[in-house]
Amino acid sequence: MIAVVAETFSPFINKLDAGPKSVDELLTEQGFKDRDLFVELLKLLESAKYIKLKDEKVFLNRKIPENVLEVAERKISKVVKDAFSPFANSMHEIIFNRLAGKLPSKFDENELRVLWSIALKGEFYAVQRRLSYKFAKIDEFLKKRTPARVLDYGCGSGSSTIQLYDFLKKHLSEFDVHACDISEGLLEIAREDEALAYPIHFFNLKQQKPREGYYDAIFLGQVMHWFENPVEMVGLLKSYLKPGGILFGVESIYHKSLYYIDLFIRILGSRGFPKEEEFFSWFEKNNMKVDYDYVVYAFKAYTV
Repeated sequence: MIAVVAETFSPFINKLDAGPKSVDELLTEQGFKDRDLFVELLKLLESAKYIKLKDEKVFLNRKIPENVLEVAERKISKVVKDAFSPFANSMHEIIFNRLAGKLPSKFDENELRVLWSIALKGEFYAVQRRLSYKFAKIDEFLKKRTPARVLDYGCGSGSSTIQLYDFLKKHLSEFDVHACDISEGLLEIAREDEALAYPIHFFNLKQQKPREGYYDAIFLGQVMHWFENPVEMVGLLKSYLKPGGILFGVESIYHKSLYYIDLFIRILGSRGFPKEEEFFSWFEKNNMKVDYDYVVYAFKAYTV
C-alpha cells in the first residue's frame, strides 16, 4: 500500500526538492478535499522516509523512484500479490477521486468488477472460506437439516458460491444454494461465466430480497465491513433464517497488522474492519451469540 501511494503521489511529492510546502498548499494545488485521508497517506510516505512532516509542512527526504511499485511487488508473498496487485493501476485514479471528495467507485464501474473477480477466486480468500466451513462445522450442522437451504450473501462474482457448493456436494445429498449481491456487474460474471454450469440461483439485492424464515444457514465472506448499518443488517439476515439457523463465514477484526488491508478497503469505500467490541455488539444487539476464531477470522452466530 505504501508503494501504491508513493507512486500515486510521486509527481507532486518529488517536486518538493525545490522546497517544502504546507499540507494545505498541496491540498489546494491537487484539488483535494479530504484532508484527514490526505494526512493519513502522507504519514505512510513519512514511515517509508520519503518525506518528513513538521509543523504542518511536508519536506522531501528522498525522491520516490520510478520503479517503487515494481520493487515492492517482488517482496510480497504470491498469495497476497495475486489478490491485491491487480488493483494497483486502478488505485491511482481511485485514490485521487477519494481525496477529491468523490464517492468511491462502484464495483460495476470501469474494470473494478474484473479485478474483484480475480481477487475473490484467489487463494487469499479461498483459504479463509475453507477454514470458516471447518470452524462452523457447517457440514455436520446441515446434515441434520436436510434438505438444506444455504444463502451466500454478498457473493461477488460467484467464486465463493462455487467453493461453498462444491464443499456441500461432498457432504450432503440434498441441498439448495442461493447467492446474492448488489453489483449487477459481478453477478453477470457469476451467472454467465464463473458458475454457468452450476444449479445456483443468483439474484440482485436491488431487485429481490431474500425470503424470510427460509434459509438454514447464511454465509458471509468478508462482506460485513461493507454494511452501512451492520446492526440493522444482522437483524435482517437473522430474519431470513429458519428457527435454529446460523450465520457463518469470515470477518476480520481490526488489528494493527491488518492496517494496510484496512486502508485499502476503506479507500475502495468500505467502513473498514470492525474492532472487537464493535463486531460482537452487532450480534448481541440482535440477541445472537457469536463464536469467533481470532486466527483465521472465522465466525458462527446463532440465536441465544
